[in-house]
Amino acid sequence: MTNHEKNVSNMFNSVKDTMASEPDVISEFPALAEDQAELIAGIAKIEKDHKDFITVSKGMTEDKHNSVNLAIKFGVPIKCALYSTGSKEPRNEKLIAESSVTEYELGRLNEIDFKSIMNVILDNARANAATILISHKITSDNIAAAQAALDNAVAKGGAKDSSFNDRSSLRKALTKDFDDTNNLLTERYDHDAEILRKDHIDLYNKYKAARVIKDLGGSHNSNKSTPPPTTTPAQ
Repeated sequence: MTNHEKNVSNMFNSVKDTMASEPDVISEFPALAEDQAELIAGIAKIEKDHKDFITVSKGMTEDKHNSVNLAIKFGVPIKCALYSTGSKEPRNEKLIAESSVTEYELGRLNEIDFKSIMNVILDNARANAATILISHKITSDNIAAAQAALDNAVAKGGAKDSSFNDRSSLRKALTKDFDDTNNLLTERYDHDAEILRKDHIDLYNKYKAARVIKDLGGSHNSNKSTPPPTTTPAQ
């Protein structure tokens, strides 16, 4: 949620809790009881869609991060063995250059460069398998495991990119949730609450106080609050 959405959400919950504190009064008026039920449902939908949005966004990022770290973990011993092998006389400067990337540098590469450099390392490992097996006990299984980890990391990156539609869809749903719940209050609940003014003025005043959107921080206007739209008193 944005900071403004958090403030609006707090207002929704304040209205819900305020009216829930007087169930006997609410039960006298079917219109208010219906408004309250729909407000509770609207808040629940906001919370669900927000949770789903966070789960998709965070889950995909962590999954990709973990898969890259695993590929690096398997790849670093191999690239070190290749660097050492290239440094022996007669020196193989090409092999040294293609194995000189550090573990730290691997972790900071973009997806394209990471895939390219790791594939070069693994291609060199297969080409020098006999040598690095003897000197560093790097087996074909080690190389295959590193390749599988790299392929998985690349796939996770693609999955993260493809999740954009899911995140976008959930973001739109969350925005609609706020619009729908806000419309419930401005078009119905605010008007229905006017029936409280005659015999339940205290609850009416509490409702009006709860309807203020308070900025609890995170924006440049932290000392301001937004009152609800003015409603026409019942005649």
